[in-house]
Amino acid sequence: MKTFPVPFRLLVVPALVPLLLVGTTVGLGALASDGLAYSSDVREIPLTDATETPTATATAPSTSTATSSATATSTPTPPPTRTPTGTATETPTRVAPTRSYLPILFKPWATPTRLPTFTPEPTATWPPTWTPEPQVTPTTTPVPPPSGDNVVCRQDGAAQLCAWVSDGAPRQYSNLTVYGRLLVNGAGQYGQPMNTTWHYRTTTSACSGTTGSSGIASCTRGISRATLGYRVDIDVSIGGYQATTWFVPR
Repeated sequence: MKTFPVPFRLLVVPALVPLLLVGTTVGLGALASDGLAYSSDVREIPLTDATETPTATATAPSTSTATSSATATSTPTPPPTRTPTGTATETPTRVAPTRSYLPILFKPWATPTRLPTFTPEPTATWPPTWTPEPQVTPTTTPVPPPSGDNVVCRQDGAAQLCAWVSDGAPRQYSNLTVYGRLLVNGAGQYGQPMNTTWHYRTTTSACSGTTGSSGIASCTRGISRATLGYRVDIDVSIGGYQATTWFVPR
């Protein structure tokens, strides 16, 4: 079997075509980054297949030596040249921003009011100063003893009780009046009941009355047939106070 040597150009050219395409693409990308615009209608030019022209030469020498040679010629097609259509310059257009404002509300000021005037309170001193109140000594005007017979007055503090009779020596079967007066601080005590007890020789009797505005009360009774010359004591009691007066029948 005969082998024909492959020409060197047929091996090199197909290997260089991809490298040329990659270089062209990188170059176009660099141009696009610099602001060059290319037409989008760029067509790839197909590469022409390598033309192989086999040449076979056979020489039949007399020494029976066969010589065979095949020659293949491949002409590479240059990469397509891209021509920029022009330089595109982008001019930015400034648009004024639209500003919106919030409405401003005005609130009227409140009418100022005057603050109340502060008056400091007086400082209290501790302990407080005690001022003794003047003691009022009641002035008692001495009341003269009542007019009558056998007047007896008993003093008990501010109270004074007096007892007396209308006649110290009455006749038998006559009427006799006994009196009582109650004073407190010299003033007569009104509306106080008076009770009396009459001590005869063989019996006792009683009568009663009520004090008036002057503090005097009285009651009257008959002595009947009282023992002549015998002293009859009469106990007078008003408001818890007691005094004793007497009479002697004749």
